[in-house]
Amino acid sequence: KLFSLWLYAEHRMGEAARIATWSLGSNIVLSLLLITPMGASGLALATSISGAIGFLMTLRAFGGEKVLAIIAHKFGLYWLLAMAAFTALMLLFKELLHVYL
Repeated sequence: KLFSLWLYAEHRMGEAARIATWSLGSNIVLSLLLITPMGASGLALATSISGAIGFLMTLRAFGGEKVLAIIAHKFGLYWLLAMAAFTALMLLFKELLHVYL
């Protein structure tokens, strides 16, 4: 979301609209294809895939060098490590709760 907001801030609304259109279109097509064989899980998968498509297209528009510059920054690296640790804790917590439920 942050990168797509950057497109609007840079007055590249046409490009942001094109990315949103592709993302929405892929969501519709994938939802129609996956709902019959997979049900609600197919809808969730379609939404995830179309979200990834939109994210990758936005990253491409944002520029790989800028993304790497953000990650290379010390604070960005700490942020990524914190998110990885948080994800690992949530997965562990999920497993601990699963035992009691």
